[in-house]
Amino acid sequence: THAQDAPRQTVEVDDMPGATSELLELSGSGEGEHAFDLGRILPVRANMDGDFESTFETDVGGQTQRMTLDMEIALELESME
Repeated sequence: THAQDAPRQTVEVDDMPGATSELLELSGSGEGEHAFDLGRILPVRANMDGDFESTFETDVGGQTQRMTLDMEIALELESME
């Protein structure tokens, strides 16, 4: 299993001079399994399921926009050999 989260924080927006952006929420969790052959760089088999959510609020010239990303991921990998 895995979990990820981040506290509320200011994020620099390099491509938007004068803009300020704040990360309001970031959280995620999931689980998966990996099978390795120590003679190979990548796993021979892997799967992962997860849910992630982040919310940003950006201010550009006094106009504020809130953006929320809610993502579910299901990933399966298997060696072709």
